[in-house]
Amino acid sequence: MAESILNFAGDYWFWGSVGFITGSILVVHNMLKNDCSFPVAVMTVTVGIYGGLIGTRVLYVLIFYPRLFLDNLPLAIAFWQQTGTWLGAPFGALGCFIVLKIAKKPFWTNMGCIAPGLALAHAICRIGCLCEGCCYGAPTFVPWAIYSKELNTMVHPTQIYSMIGELTSAVILQLLWRKPQWRKYGFCSYGMLLATHRFISDAFRGSENGPEIITGLRVFQTVCVFIFVLSLCVLVILKWQKRGWIIATFLATVTAIVTVTLRPRPDSELISARADAKLYLVATRSCFVSHLAEWKSHRSKEGFSVVIKGWEKAPTSNQIKKWIKEQSKNSGDICSYLLIVGDCAADEDKITQWHMPSVKQLFQIGNKQTEFLTDILYGDIDGDECPDVPVGRLAVQSSLELKTQINKVLNYSRLPLPQPNRAVIWIGAKGYTSQIQNITHALIQLLPAWIDNTIISGDISSPYSGYPPDQPKKFLAEMSRGVFLSVVASHGSFRSITPTIYEGKEIFLCVEDIANLTTHRPCGPLFLLGCDSGRFDTNKALGQSLAEAFANHPGGPIVVISATGSTNPVTNYLITQAMMQQIEQNQGTIGDFWLTIQRKFYNFRSLSLLQLTRDDKLAKQLVQVIPDNERFMLSEPKLPRIEIMMYNLIGDPASEFKSPN
Repeated sequence: MAESILNFAGDYWFWGSVGFITGSILVVHNMLKNDCSFPVAVMTVTVGIYGGLIGTRVLYVLIFYPRLFLDNLPLAIAFWQQTGTWLGAPFGALGCFIVLKIAKKPFWTNMGCIAPGLALAHAICRIGCLCEGCCYGAPTFVPWAIYSKELNTMVHPTQIYSMIGELTSAVILQLLWRKPQWRKYGFCSYGMLLATHRFISDAFRGSENGPEIITGLRVFQTVCVFIFVLSLCVLVILKWQKRGWIIATFLATVTAIVTVTLRPRPDSELISARADAKLYLVATRSCFVSHLAEWKSHRSKEGFSVVIKGWEKAPTSNQIKKWIKEQSKNSGDICSYLLIVGDCAADEDKITQWHMPSVKQLFQIGNKQTEFLTDILYGDIDGDECPDVPVGRLAVQSSLELKTQINKVLNYSRLPLPQPNRAVIWIGAKGYTSQIQNITHALIQLLPAWIDNTIISGDISSPYSGYPPDQPKKFLAEMSRGVFLSVVASHGSFRSITPTIYEGKEIFLCVEDIANLTTHRPCGPLFLLGCDSGRFDTNKALGQSLAEAFANHPGGPIVVISATGSTNPVTNYLITQAMMQQIEQNQGTIGDFWLTIQRKFYNFRSLSLLQLTRDDKLAKQLVQVIPDNERFMLSEPKLPRIEIMMYNLIGDPASEFKSPN
């Protein structure tokens, strides 16, 4: 019996009911004091509650599922579905207006009577949110964090933040209500208070950001801006009437202009602007400029205006960024592609004539600080930390290496579409054997039907495994035959990848094995999804990274996309999944393809891996086998966005992604 009572007391609907009843009592009390009869007060509250509930549902559906209004209108307004947003509750004022109009009672003073009860009801309802686990916060390590069963980690107690905001609002509004001359401003004041505290608490929310309306703001933060401005406009109209209309019109106009100005650039518009620009920027050292003549002629024939900047002395990353932005101004603050020509030297080698720096990034998780290099930020033309332009690098240290890579680009451009459209995918990693087979089958399902795929599995019990020691040779042999696409997802290091272990020995593909790539015929891109195999900033004495070795071979992958730091297996899984989904839609270059993936991950904003994968069964399987000392990283906000920055494109980003579509 006691357990049943506790379960009932922890139910969302219980606290929702308590909130509405308590708030309604306060509203009726206030309206009676405002010269309303009891029946009018009760009817106003009843209609207002139902109108507000419909408003919460309608606003939520309008933001996330607008087509539902066309497909299933009853479901679109079904407020009992437990999916809505309180920001829509004030729209219940329409129902109150009808009742008060029929009763011939003043609207705004009575709405001022309603405002304190509405805030109080919301505050009590938040106890239900806390019990239910909804409206949860983002992962955090602050001392007052609470456990979220949705994310399986400690998070900001955003339900409590909201409760504090609403209780404070209720007190302020009730104090204002006691002054009759302020009652007509009460409801507008509530709109402004609600918008303010929700804007602040929403920054700590752990749910998805939703569609971006104003750059940098979560969707409900944008709604808060609109509610605040609307409430302020109504308040000044009530206060100053004719003058108020002028001020309100000005405020609404400024808000509209700012919203349009700060709206995110749609990908379709960005792609169109890049295509129209036809500007290809190349940043390099002066010793390489003359060796780019044949490549420049080739791109010029394709319609590009190629601008090459050669520095005598090694530039800083800020100098390169400044030059890119200056050159882009003449084409609408955009360019089509960016290419860095030259390797990035380790600190002790920076006096070399081939050094071209990358952008150094630092991030800290708990007590662990990580440093990595990324070229992606050279492509952030508008300064919003999201790449706008595909960036590639020819990581060369000599004119001979540059000639090899230029010839590879030119030879690849002359090749017809591969027939058939073959792909080779090699997946495996120590510690994840039980998940590999399920992930492999899932990815095969995502591949378009026109791809003839060859799968190599690190799970030695899988029919795709074959004889494990032969896997590296098999992978290179398949690549030598010519492939549309090749992917390796495994543990990695600077000079090797290790997809499996057989009889106690690691089976790996290393730099020295690239010599077994017998063809001089270039093929489609290679994606090395693992740690460190794309580093191009190590000591010269250590030699090339695995990605550089592939890039400097006259045959094999035309582009290698690989990481300059340690990445999480769950991130790599999400990247692979996004790639498989994007292949069907791709109609451009390899750089265009990769930029689409990058921007998708950037749009995750502050979401953690746990938040992104809570509905993905395969990802959850991966999470379960991640070592305990690394699992805390899964709840780190922005980790997917940070780790996508580690993946750089080694090669010419304007190389065509040769596919039937």
